[in-house]
Amino acid sequence: MDRSPLYPFFEKRLRNGFARIIHRQLTPWLMLDSGENINVRDFAGNPISFQSISFDGYARKTFWDNYVQPFIEEMAEREISMAVTTAAARGLEVTRTLHELEHLLMAGSLEVFQKMAAIDQRLHCSKHGHDESQAHTQRCIDAELLRIQSYVSALVESELNAWHPKSALALWHDKHGFALWTITTLIALAGMTHSILT
Repeated sequence: MDRSPLYPFFEKRLRNGFARIIHRQLTPWLMLDSGENINVRDFAGNPISFQSISFDGYARKTFWDNYVQPFIEEMAEREISMAVTTAAARGLEVTRTLHELEHLLMAGSLEVFQKMAAIDQRLHCSKHGHDESQAHTQRCIDAELLRIQSYVSALVESELNAWHPKSALALWHDKHGFALWTITTLIALAGMTHSILT
């Protein structure tokens, strides 16, 4: 299926946005595996610091308890708003753009949560002295994905309900309406002049 003209623009923006989330919010947790301390900040800007301790405890709870989700939700709000504004300004189909953006947001969210599950598995295995191929399987991320999917879908649905795209005729009238009015007026004046003269 052909993609909208805005797809490459938002695909790059979201790819970079999700990469920043992974780099800034997730990768530092791997320092626990090397015996170093980690220092990150949550979405509200509050510091989160852990020394090299067992990941199975408060550290793991912090990692999964609404730590990264607000960053994804904020990006979804920002990008959806920009998509609507940009598509409308360029006379493009907003519905198609929003559905593409919804897909990109979910693909990026999946990547983030898969990365979290991989980090979770690695830290757990490291602290328990066995490799990642052994008993501890990756954490199920279905709940996190469902929550983000529900949020993103609600945002998209809200924008679609608020957006009433103009028909092709309405768009043509917006572009050529003044010329049409001028022609119609001249024809009317010509008709009146003809009536007067005859």
